[in-house]
Amino acid sequence: HHQGYVNGWNSAEETLESNREDGDFSSSPGAIRNVTHNGSGHILHDLFWNSMSPEGGDEPEGALADRIEEDFGSYEAWKGEFEAAAGNAGGWALLVYDSFSNQLRNVVVDKHDQGALWGSHPILALDVWEHSYYHDYGPARGEFVSNFFDVVDWDEPSARYDQAVELFE
Repeated sequence: HHQGYVNGWNSAEETLESNREDGDFSSSPGAIRNVTHNGSGHILHDLFWNSMSPEGGDEPEGALADRIEEDFGSYEAWKGEFEAAAGNAGGWALLVYDSFSNQLRNVVVDKHDQGALWGSHPILALDVWEHSYYHDYGPARGEFVSNFFDVVDWDEPSARYDQAVELFE
């Protein structure tokens, strides 16, 4: 499934390169949409996979934990809001660093590329498309979301947070 997004992105890039060389841009609009959709699908899946491990399940520590406390009031408040986003998303729930307000936010991104907050830097991604949970959980999306926190490995999200702060603050 994830490989399909990689293949779609690569194919779209090849189309755009060929169009530039030939000076014929008639197929460029579709290829640009495919870069957006497939590129977002690849990036979000990559974030999702890299934020989990069998050793996960703890709460974040250090600077990210402090920022969650500052921006949401507590880890529990952040988690409750994130779970609410995941329960209503048509694709993804994300914790992002919003570079315009210099704060963390939970956002919903539908279909990989609808609802993204411009200028935001993704910190943690949760795939809530039915294909990600239905085989094991059936229609119990909430149980899947709750169990996600048993495998979150905060090393990658913490590194992404540090990168965002370095870039934007």
